[in-house]
Amino acid sequence: MADKTIRVIPAAPPPWPSRKKVGVYARVSTRSPEQMNSLSSQVSELVKMFRDVPLHTIYDVYLDVMSGAHTDTRPAYQRMLNDCRNNNLDLIVCKSISRFGRNTKEMLKTIREIKQYGVNVYFQLENMNTSDSTSEHILTVISAFREEENRSRRENVRRGIIQKATTGTSKYYAKPCYGYRRDESGELAVYEPEAQTIRLIFDAYLKGATISQLMVLLETRHIPSPTGNEKWCRRSVDQLLDNEKYIGDVLIMKTFTPEVGAKRRKNRGEACQYKITDGHPPIISRDAFAAVQDEKKRRTNVEIVGDTIKRTGKRYVSQFSLSDYITEIDE
Repeated sequence: MADKTIRVIPAAPPPWPSRKKVGVYARVSTRSPEQMNSLSSQVSELVKMFRDVPLHTIYDVYLDVMSGAHTDTRPAYQRMLNDCRNNNLDLIVCKSISRFGRNTKEMLKTIREIKQYGVNVYFQLENMNTSDSTSEHILTVISAFREEENRSRRENVRRGIIQKATTGTSKYYAKPCYGYRRDESGELAVYEPEAQTIRLIFDAYLKGATISQLMVLLETRHIPSPTGNEKWCRRSVDQLLDNEKYIGDVLIMKTFTPEVGAKRRKNRGEACQYKITDGHPPIISRDAFAAVQDEKKRRTNVEIVGDTIKRTGKRYVSQFSLSDYITEIDE
């Protein structure tokens, strides 16, 4: 039998329009090692596509590491759109439709806009170019199908989270925060070096210290922030004073997503929440914690009416003496 001859028949080249300036867009959802490797692979593969394509040059590479639900929060995506508006791009290439966006309505709006500037998008996985007159219909069908897949997947995840929250097996109940570490059995245990700082913050606040004064107090005593910085940020101090974990309780589902594709927002009773009481050792007494919450309400000049946040002319004037308090603590 004669030796077999194998001949490689190359794939047909993608339907490139006569364009020159190319933008490469790639996106992943998280900074996990696997996702970052995926991002690198996306870019490498897309750039290689133009190695032998005459008259085509890579103008820029746009990389986003965040959810694809909303385009307005993706900085690289917005920079790419501005380049389209400034006539810096003729073609955008992307690994797949889902990498470009997960909201069909929003994505179609973007594609229609940039086509006005003479820019088309090529999706490698689907081998689809928006220069094709039938592409919008196909894109709508594919996107709608994937949106439904995402909705179904989210619903399954949500059910799993609720089931674990109801049975008390959710990992969020034992998620450490400043002042706690996990013990050998995986339960929350007080980490005394940080617990002392928490008691200091609560005590000083009840003696009249403002958030700004607490920040100065912590810096003066050379106490690093939860992230290891020399200075504490206002948000960290404020949230610490609201954290129910310091009295031994855990509340989960503090935020929720109203619907698929919507942004997460604070849960003010619109969705179920789950709470474990006395599930781990406390750092602050319940009386002290309640007193801090009452004091915060007394001082605030913020009024929340529905989804509207208003500020009144009310102003808290502190009589707290930082120098006296530092001297008192040192003694």
